[in-house]
Amino acid sequence: MVDVQHARTALQSDRALMTEAQGVLATVEQDLAPAGESVLIPRITGLLAHYWQQDADPRVKQMVLLDWVEGLSDFPKSVVHEACQTWLRRETKKPTIADIRQICHDQTRTTRRLRDRLRQVLEG
Repeated sequence: MVDVQHARTALQSDRALMTEAQGVLATVEQDLAPAGESVLIPRITGLLAHYWQQDADPRVKQMVLLDWVEGLSDFPKSVVHEACQTWLRRETKKPTIADIRQICHDQTRTTRRLRDRLRQVLEG
């Protein structure tokens, strides 16, 4: 593992390297930007349309959809999309919010670690 203080000292002595590291951090943070409700609603609706759903009051359906949005809103749209596709390819049962969250979490683990280390080095 990289010694944070050593890395910080190296970056501070090389402006070009510092600028590059800041650019990488900005890109990583953009890649991890949460999806908005307007993106999640059609993706979740599409996922759930593959499975039987009981006829329910439209207000109940809306509440369920909002639970899904809340449960997945901290992940990027590309990650949510890929998690849904992964579920559809691998599983035969209807997913829960926790199922899709776990796939999203697994898919972003390395990127989140990189972001956290870069922040630690750059922001002290």
